[in-house]
Amino acid sequence: MGELIALRGTDIDFNNRFVHVQRNLSRGRISATKNGKDRKVDMSNMLAGVLSELPSARRAKSLQEELKKPAEKRRDRDAVINQVMEDWLFQTPVIQRSDLAKRRRPDIEARGGTQLDPSNLRKVFNRLLSDAKLRRVRFHDLRHSFASLAPER
Repeated sequence: MGELIALRGTDIDFNNRFVHVQRNLSRGRISATKNGKDRKVDMSNMLAGVLSELPSARRAKSLQEELKKPAEKRRDRDAVINQVMEDWLFQTPVIQRSDLAKRRRPDIEARGGTQLDPSNLRKVFNRLLSDAKLRRVRFHDLRHSFASLAPER
């Protein structure tokens, strides 16, 4: 889970279909992987397709937001895209505030777009298993399932 949460958009190679795992989140800190070595994990075509939607949508939204700024304050396209790709791949959802909430407290921005919290991820994962009527497994068990089912290269 810590390696998944610590992924950045730049860790995904969509052309060669692999994930470059080089960081881990443990006890609230980003560090090297547990054994100190980075590795490349193959992606299926389906996973690559799904994952490509995350940075694509964020790039489009960031570029739209940049265009709302006065011309003299806008960053160039490449700077915006690079920032999106350097951000966490998996983020908390951005929650837009209602018009009433904006009028009451205009000083507070929309929340979200931050690094995932492991305990929240675990809760959502367990809820999804329950809703799908699947037996409860630890999140870490997914790693073992993937390793067992992945085709050898």
